Amino acid sequence: MERITEFANNPDIADWLKTNGKMLDNFTLEKIRETKSTAPDDIQLHSTGLIYLSSRDGSDIEVKMYTPVAVNDDGPSVVYIHGGGWIRGSPDSYDYVCYNLAQQTGSVVYSINYRLSPEYKFPIPLYDCVDAVSGILDLDGVDSIMLGGDSAGGNLALSTSLLLMNQNAKSPRLQGVYLIYPSVDFTKRDQPSKTAFGHSHYLTMSVVLRMQNYYIANESEVEDWRVSPLFAPDSYYKNLPKVLLIIAEEDPLASECYELDSKLRDLGIEVTSFDYAGQVHAFFSKCEVDAFLPASSHAISTVARFLVE
Repeated sequence: MERITEFANNPDIADWLKTNGKMLDNFTLEKIRETKSTAPDDIQLHSTGLIYLSSRDGSDIEVKMYTPVAVNDDGPSVVYIHGGGWIRGSPDSYDYVCYNLAQQTGSVVYSINYRLSPEYKFPIPLYDCVDAVSGILDLDGVDSIMLGGDSAGGNLALSTSLLLMNQNAKSPRLQGVYLIYPSVDFTKRDQPSKTAFGHSHYLTMSVVLRMQNYYIANESEVEDWRVSPLFAPDSYYKNLPKVLLIIAEEDPLASECYELDSKLRDLGIEVTSFDYAGQVHAFFSKCEVDAFLPASSHAISTVARFLVE
């Protein structure tokens, strides 16, 4: 694991946390779901557009496509699953990330607009992602994919990857998995990072627990490996392709990310991990906050390099 220190000790982040460190604590679904496009003004793509794929219950799954000006026909397509605690977020709110990935990789990026909780509880959001990925692999011109996401999206991306690699004939076409501070263990509430950073570092533990409870129908589901993919059988993990793991050091989820890194290494999975010192949860996508932009840009470029290696 490589520790990225050049963005640590940023006083602008400290100042932002003083004002916003608990900004989500009293969220309402209506307020937290307010969203707008984060498309950057300085990146021109060939096009963006929407396609609709079928879910197993007959519903349409909206997928946003980002096509770069010059498409690398020899490379894999990129699938992104957005974060937001399973209860908020959309492809539009991740335009900044997906525009950058499309431009830097030359790949078409597909961003999945899965159904959100609590209206649609586990396993519906997960199986929207599984079905959307299967549908993307059926599209003309898609020979292989790289699959990933951040936070709750990282949770969904990992569980989707484990399911596809073990239950689907299309699995060899999954060439890599990239995970940005994924949630992988719903069972532990007292890990070191949760104690150290779970009270004033934007994603507080009270918010984590509310989001998790919106996602699951009952407490017993926390031990279902599709909810807590850290506990998936070793036999499932051994089929994974190469993995990239991005960790924010001052994130309540950091401890479970370290455990995931250890599990992958112990099982002989090819894993590349970066621990961003001084960064908090959501730094990767928080493009509207200047304090996070240097580390965010670095991490997005790190992901892009992984996607084309």
